[in-house]
Amino acid sequence: MKTDIRRAIKDALARKHMSINELAVKVHGKVHRSHVYDFIADRKELTTEKANSLLNALGLHILENAK
Repeated sequence: MKTDIRRAIKDALARKHMSINELAVKVHGKVHRSHVYDFIADRKELTTEKANSLLNALGLHILENAK
């Protein structure tokens, strides 16, 4: 699931033409800048709270997958 979240964040950044730096600025005080860069580069995992901060900053929501 973490990979899916990472992919969704990367895709949202591309769609919004937003840089990783812009995302880091949006979550300042909640997620350290280096953690944002490391997570996007697949060098580090994030806690649920920090991942939620990134999702919220991008306007992303998790929906149940009805199968």
